[in-house]
This record gives sequence, structure tokens and C-alpha cells, in this order.
Amino acid sequence: MSIHQSALESLPQTADLPEAFLRRLQKTGPNSGDYDCVTALIHQLIGDPQQDLGEHRRMTIHSLIGAIVRSPTTLLGHCFRKPRGYAGDFEIIDKIYTQHVSKELVSGNWDRYFHSLAAPKAVCNRKEYLKSWLRDVTARSEGKVRLLNLASGPARDIAEFIDEYPDLAVQLEIDCVELDADAIAHARNLLQGCNNVHFHQANVFRYRCEQPYDLIWSAGLFDYFDDRAFQRIAQRFYQALKPGGEFVIGNFAAGNPSLPQMVLQNWILQHRTEQQLKELARRAGADHQVPIYREAQNVNLFLHMKAAN
Repeated sequence: MSIHQSALESLPQTADLPEAFLRRLQKTGPNSGDYDCVTALIHQLIGDPQQDLGEHRRMTIHSLIGAIVRSPTTLLGHCFRKPRGYAGDFEIIDKIYTQHVSKELVSGNWDRYFHSLAAPKAVCNRKEYLKSWLRDVTARSEGKVRLLNLASGPARDIAEFIDEYPDLAVQLEIDCVELDADAIAHARNLLQGCNNVHFHQANVFRYRCEQPYDLIWSAGLFDYFDDRAFQRIAQRFYQALKPGGEFVIGNFAAGNPSLPQMVLQNWILQHRTEQQLKELARRAGADHQVPIYREAQNVNLFLHMKAAN
């Protein structure tokens, strides 16, 4: 009996995954017809994603697909290895936005599988959500609109909005707060010639707003925070809104179907329900109605905190 078959038989069987299938995965990576089986395998290996994997399960995972998880040439491997020291760095986010696929056969097939998952699709959708929100706000505005973008990362969402809606984009004055200097350099390269976008290398816990904002956006920061940090930062920036201004916070939703894959990559987020987000908004000072919207995958929630007029 091989190590692969032995490892599989040590786990509850939820899928028929023969040795030949596992060998082919390691040799060529999955094709589109394999995706359901690969997902079943990962779910089988992870078990309950809310529980610690434990040493036995961790060793089983590494014996079966550890080489792919650790590979620096796959998107799965990039997330797991965290070359910049943290999950969800600007490089992986931009590769999700641009649908990056490795030119290597095996890595490329694993990258296509990665992009097929609900969570990366939801990340792309939040870029479209921001663009749609900015389009609607600027279209009905009669003057300048000041936007604060917290943890702006690659800023491709801003770059695309400026490119797609140049007549509306001139109304925006944008401050991007980002801790990673390389992310800022990357974003500045994307936004060459855009004089209305300003970058501030700072930790959001220490950044102080010099002027109030019409809009504040945070796509993928608050689901790294525990509830205490969420409330503290949300409250501080909510108070930085102009009367009638709006603060939108993105957060991964409880029930994310890609959670086992994210656990496999050690990409750990604070998933929340709509009710939990509303309660955190209330604690942060938004005591009136706070609508919450979803993107098409139902994986990303968007909490809207509007300041009183």
C-alpha cells in the first residue's frame, strides 16, 4: 500500500479518489473535469475547517499535496508561503484581479483551479463593487468627492475606475493608506499620471485623518481584525466622515464555501454574519440603519455605515 492510499484510508471517505488520480494530480495538476474531486479531497483532508488540523491531519495533507501547497510557482503556494510575511498581500490580490496563470504546465493547472473557487471570484467581485459604488456616487455629486482607501494594496480597482470612467474620476480626490512600501510602488506604477491619487505609507492603527471624507472604503482589511480591533478602527474612521458621508467595509461571510481551501493555505480570516457586522457597526457609533450587501458569490459582505446629515 502506497503512502497516498494509506493516508486516504486514515480519513473518513467522502469521495472515490484512486491512487492513479493522485499520481496524475502531482504529475499534471487538475483539469477542469477534476475540480469537484480536488475540492472533495481538500474538504476530506481538512475536515472541520473551524477546528485545528492537528499534527496527523497536517502530515497527511503534506504527504498527498504538500508539494503543491508549498510551491512558490502556484497561487496556492504563494498564499501558503507568505513571501511578504502576511496573507492576502498585494501580489496575490493583484494576481487574482488579473487572473494570473503560471506558464508552467502543472502550476498553471493549479492556478486555474484556484481561480475557479468562490473566494477568489468574490475578491474580483469586490473590485467591481467599488467601481460601481464610485460610479453611482460621483455621477450624482455636484463637486469634488474625497475618498479614503484603507489598506489600498495594488490599487488596481482605483486604476480601473479612472481608466473606465475618466469623466467621473476627475471629481475624486483619493488618499490611499497602505503599510507595504512595495504595494505603494506597484500602485504608483499603475496610476502614473493620476495627480488626484495620494499615497500614505502608514499603519491604519496610527493614521490620522487631516480632513473629513465623503467616502471611506476598506475592501479586505477588517476581516483580519478581531471584534475589538474592528470596533476600534471602524469607530475612529466613521468619525472622520463628513455629514452624510459613507464608510463601506468588506468582510468575508460566514458560510464561505472556499473556507477549507483557505485553511489549506493558512489564509485565516474572521468570517462574519450580517448580524455580527450590524452589531459591530452599532458599537462603532452607527446606531441608525446600516444596510449590508453581497456580491454574486455571496462570499463578500459590504457593510455601509452612513453618517448623519
